[in-house]
Amino acid sequence: MKGGSLATPIGSDPLGLTIYRCDSLSSSLKTCYKYLNQTSRSFAAVIEALDGEMRHAVCIFYLVLRALDTLEDDMTISIEAGKAIVHP
Repeated sequence: MKGGSLATPIGSDPLGLTIYRCDSLSSSLKTCYKYLNQTSRSFAAVIEALDGEMRHAVCIFYLVLRALDTLEDDMTISIEAGKAIVHP
């Protein structure tokens, strides 16, 4: 992950992926990166290689699109329930 003080490498996980300390990130951004890494390791690696604010914007955008795609693909959610989730 690039971007100076935003993240510091602190080791790697069992798959060899680098783990970063993100103490200076807001709680919301920390949550976004947690979900990003749980959702897609391959996209996470690419997104985390971006610099600064671009990284944050792409991370959030990816998660929103991933959520919408999941909602669209889940046949157990009715159209009305899906609308209520998207437009609360």
